[in-house]
Amino acid sequence: MKPHDFRKLSSALKELTPHQRQLLMDRLQPAAQASASYQLVETRMAEKPVCPHCAHEQVSRWGFANGLQRYRCNACRATFNALTDAFRWRHRFLTLPNGQQAISLAGIAEADETYFLESQKGRREGLSRAPRKRGCKASKRGLSEEQTAVLICRDRTGNTADFMLKKADKAHIGAVLKPLLAADVILCTDSEKALAAVAKEMGITHRPVNLAAGQRVVAGVYHVQNVNAYDSRLKEWMRRFHGVATRYLGNYLGWRRLIERHSREISATISCVPLWESIGFNMLWVHSH
Repeated sequence: MKPHDFRKLSSALKELTPHQRQLLMDRLQPAAQASASYQLVETRMAEKPVCPHCAHEQVSRWGFANGLQRYRCNACRATFNALTDAFRWRHRFLTLPNGQQAISLAGIAEADETYFLESQKGRREGLSRAPRKRGCKASKRGLSEEQTAVLICRDRTGNTADFMLKKADKAHIGAVLKPLLAADVILCTDSEKALAAVAKEMGITHRPVNLAAGQRVVAGVYHVQNVNAYDSRLKEWMRRFHGVATRYLGNYLGWRRLIERHSREISATISCVPLWESIGFNMLWVHSH
């Protein structure tokens, strides 16, 4: 903003109502939190900048973007900023929760498929399709090869496992469900045929729920509301990232499982979004824009 415009804005602040001031403060608070995170990371970067692409130490300052100093590598000529490194650190950290999930479900378990639009965000070469225009929309309606299938499985104690599937068919679903489900488990699903076929092949008790016909609960206890609610929370949480690259999707699934597993502890000790989640989101937002 130009100095003249800022002076006009500053002089107009005294005319705001109390409600308008509160709204303005609410809008400024996330920006202030992000600024503090950026400053911390950029300070570390300025001490000894190294190219995150080729690890070359000879780099030059290359202007500013989004309020951050950019650099250019004198070897590979790639440009980057402090958050380019931070984004890589983030996914290194997320490899741990990505590998931590339930290895066995017992009692009443629920399984459901959800889908995420295939994304090659960040790739400049080797794209399997032409870039999409105007954001995250598939070129075809309904399910297609542009959608990545994720199988979500939960039992009634909250144990959760999820799997990215190359294809949502009997062979691929069976490959991940067979090691996961105990022999005496009761599996609740919707009327999806592949899940029913896997349950029959495994010889486990299967309780399908015909959602299309308006059925929600069978025998007062068998339903898929637990896993469907998890799907809904996952999708709502993922919207903040404005489309996740498919190659990183597993990391975000693990991140969400970690949040769910510790949500009660977090809500009891922290009244706002956890700092580690807020910083991670802010870093990704800058990297994505």
